[in-house]
Amino acid sequence: VKLIEKLLKQAYELLRLGGKLGVIHWIYADTPRGPSMDIRPQPTQIKRWCKNVNFLINKEVDLPPYHYGQVYVK
Repeated sequence: VKLIEKLLKQAYELLRLGGKLGVIHWIYADTPRGPSMDIRPQPTQIKRWCKNVNFLINKEVDLPPYHYGQVYVK
């Protein structure tokens, strides 16, 4: 988790005020493809990581059948 938040913090520092960060990941459910469930973050986990480095959630999108997306703003 620390490595993920370090990466997000670097992204935050690189963006200017109002800049956006997009996150796309596999849904947290069994799918015929994708990473194993033990390494898939839940959407709430990603929100918490982004909030911890001061990103604000801007929008969430479904990307069927196997993905979801989140947009954050500095």
